[in-house]
Amino acid sequence: MEVRSTDVQNNFGAYLKYAQFEDVFITRNSKRVGVLRGYESFLVAEGQPAYKARQPQMTLEEFLDFTGRSDGRYELVDGQVNLQSSPSIQHQDIVLALGSLFRDWAQGTQCKAVVAPFDVFLEAFDKTNVVQPDVVILCDLDNVNEKGRYSGVPAVVVEVLSESTRNFDMVKKLELYRAGGVSEYWIVNPFTAEVYVYTFQDHEVHDYRVYGQRSTVKSFALAGLQLPVDKVFA
Repeated sequence: MEVRSTDVQNNFGAYLKYAQFEDVFITRNSKRVGVLRGYESFLVAEGQPAYKARQPQMTLEEFLDFTGRSDGRYELVDGQVNLQSSPSIQHQDIVLALGSLFRDWAQGTQCKAVVAPFDVFLEAFDKTNVVQPDVVILCDLDNVNEKGRYSGVPAVVVEVLSESTRNFDMVKKLELYRAGGVSEYWIVNPFTAEVYVYTFQDHEVHDYRVYGQRSTVKSFALAGLQLPVDKVFA
């Protein structure tokens, strides 16, 4: 990220936060003259592995300003900023398969499938959160404005697990999507070739099912949506 020296002088506290996530290069007359770089700290307990300390929290306004200046992909969940790492080929193969299968199902309906990167804003944890699920199905297309920005709540959200996001997707994001009003959350596990489907009603878990190989995933939120698991991992 590059910012002018006058901007740093006027908003030093904000740029100190930004420096925790990526280098902030300070410019004067379009030339780099300095850099703000975050310092990583760790909490260590005897006999336990080191845990990285929680990063400073950001407001929604700070986050939008930060991502508007950055080329990286980030999410804001419960005030914490998470960098989206580059996915594996296997991960992207699954996302591509799901996007194609969902698109075929959505033809002739009022719904649309969208793959990441795509910002979704959800109210949960008494905050506005910004996430980029791997795949979403939108059935409230009137919430897409003339600039193609979406302000509604997806009917179905899908996250494909990776080594770096497994715990976050299965715990924190499960709670986010439940509290945020999503109707159904699919967790696709490439390590076991399974799909976990959580259905929510009134912000509570209404149903939970596991689909393995040679079975067919069936949506309870969207009538007629069903996918053979083997096609997801083909």
